[in-house]
Amino acid sequence: FSLELPAGDFDDLRRFLGASYYFLGHRRHPPSLREFKSFIEGGYTSVNDKSQLPATSCTLAEACPDKRDCLELLVAQAQALEELAVSGEALAWSADTSAGEWKNFTLDAFVDIACDVSEFKLGRYEADWGWMKSFFEYGQSEDLTPM
Repeated sequence: FSLELPAGDFDDLRRFLGASYYFLGHRRHPPSLREFKSFIEGGYTSVNDKSQLPATSCTLAEACPDKRDCLELLVAQAQALEELAVSGEALAWSADTSAGEWKNFTLDAFVDIACDVSEFKLGRYEADWGWMKSFFEYGQSEDLTPM
């Protein structure tokens, strides 16, 4: 299993989270391993609210509770980063945000940590909304700094 992680800064992370919301929100079921891998490796750059296939559309109201939780996390994360951007606050090692503690402020760091902690780098993946939510939580709050 090989994975090419995207590079990017704070603004790229904000775009990635927005694309993730649309990518996942328009699906009845979590993406397959191949679809998620493609999304992470750069497919997110072509996703927006109009880019998803109409036949796959599924509103939040129709979603199962686990999917709803995952999408609500993505909204909270996007709002937290927007608040940080507007505040002009210098980003340190971590920050308390409206979405909780945040440690990874660039796309590089966020995706790298999420893929490492979830073991997606090793090809481990569960087409499950709970797994997907955990992936985004790891990106936000986990770090690989040796203790």
